[in-house]
Amino acid sequence: MGKENAEKTVKYSKEFIAASKSVSEFLTDKLNVKPEKITEVYEFIEPVVLLVDAYERKHCEVRKSLKVSSDDILVVSSGTVDLRKGADLFIQVAFKALKKRPNLKFVWVGMYNDEWLRHLTAIDAHNLGISDSVQFTGEKTNPIDYFASADIFLMTSREDPFPLVNLENASLGNPIICFDKSGGSSELVGDDGGCVVPYLDVEKMADAVVDLADNPSLRSEYGKNIRKRVIDNFTVDKQAPIIYNIIKKYL
Repeated sequence: MGKENAEKTVKYSKEFIAASKSVSEFLTDKLNVKPEKITEVYEFIEPVVLLVDAYERKHCEVRKSLKVSSDDILVVSSGTVDLRKGADLFIQVAFKALKKRPNLKFVWVGMYNDEWLRHLTAIDAHNLGISDSVQFTGEKTNPIDYFASADIFLMTSREDPFPLVNLENASLGNPIICFDKSGGSSELVGDDGGCVVPYLDVEKMADAVVDLADNPSLRSEYGKNIRKRVIDNFTVDKQAPIIYNIIKKYL
């Protein structure tokens, strides 16, 4: 928006809808919006529902296309391949985790919008000797199929208000690993839906990947917890009526 437009927005707006607590804090701390003018309404989705047979079929098809064996642990990330989303950090986490557990596979689903970064990630993966274990698929029309094939979802964003891709993965029962102080991801994950590690600490993030890879029962427990959290709180039925009632006040 730019500073000037942001200031005008604050000046002429009666109420703000914040997509997470971290967004509320940004509005008050950085744009001097009064707390009483902010209503938090978390982002939401229609939960991903796959029948058991469809889930298993997609799981097998995608893993086969990615050359991921049944013994491998598949770690998936998703989003535009850029620095804000932490594509460079994804490579670093993969390198450190693979040193401890070679049967990990890392896959990023999403489009490039920066040719320089496309070359950089490829060069880094090659020079680190992990090209066989790290893939960037590019943009896909069926990202949900890749999420359904994952064992762990890795959120490497430096900044993200409340990523919908987290909700989609959570609704499939995938535990999530993310950074603290990076936006709303940690608000979803909490202390029982995956792992929240210190900001940009790729060593700790890699350790979290290895820990979950080594502990299928913990992955399952975290996955059930975070799936329930999404179903109970972050669906269209739960959140959209709140926005509707806010809008009604001004009609």
